Amino acid sequence: MQEDLAADLQDDLEKAAQTFALVEQATKEQLKDGSPSHIGAGRSLSKLNRVDPIDPAAAKEGVLDEVRALQPNHENRLEAIERAEKLRQKELEGRRGNVLQKELTSFVESGKLKKSGGFEEVERQRVAKDERIRREVWERQNGMTQADADFEEVDPSVEEVAEADEMVEENVDEHSDLET
Repeated sequence: MQEDLAADLQDDLEKAAQTFALVEQATKEQLKDGSPSHIGAGRSLSKLNRVDPIDPAAAKEGVLDEVRALQPNHENRLEAIERAEKLRQKELEGRRGNVLQKELTSFVESGKLKKSGGFEEVERQRVAKDERIRREVWERQNGMTQADADFEEVDPSVEEVAEADEMVEENVDEHSDLET
């Protein structure tokens, strides 16, 4: 783990060195041209502190002098900090929750929420429904009725079926004799 971290840090260092070399090269090119039109629109190099690009120590001192010469506007900074603090306070108030969230929380905590069994119950119901539909489709395709399916589930022997058929015929005959 630490070896990976060290390798990543080494890679970052190499990339930073490459980036710094490119920045130095771009700065040298800008200084060679000497015209302000080649410098970025939002930035301008100090014309007072032109330094020899060959001497890195002098270049460093020149940059530090320019940083020291900057005069920040503290009032604007303070206003920006105040605006950021107000936004942060609004965000914190929003996190605390609104009326609906409080009502939902109290509803759930009081146990009024119907317990439906969760996703396991829904999955069980879905599987049962799929199985029921599968049986119905199978029965329709094979021309079976529900009575036939119930009859097959009992699985009577052939002799019992024959006896049952005879009993039904006898009952029908008796019933027809009574009507006449």
